Amino acid sequence: FGVGLIIWAFYNLVLKVEIPFPTIADVFFLAYYFLALTGSNYFLKSLRVTINKIFIYDSAVVLTLSLMVIVGIFNFIIKPQSENN
Repeated sequence: FGVGLIIWAFYNLVLKVEIPFPTIADVFFLAYYFLALTGSNYFLKSLRVTINKIFIYDSAVVLTLSLMVIVGIFNFIIKPQSENN
């Protein structure tokens, strides 16, 4: 992920051009997700966690509740300021 950000920053800050899509940076961003999922799988195997339907369901519930809290904080507690004050 860091390599992708370095390439992206180089295009923006040094070359000062719009980044073409797709770039070599996107290859590194996609590789990050693949490696993160692989690492998570190995980590769960080292903890001897069995991945079954209940585990996936519980993980989805925790993810959904976490996202609801984050969205609630940003939308209701930290109110975005509109430009039409």
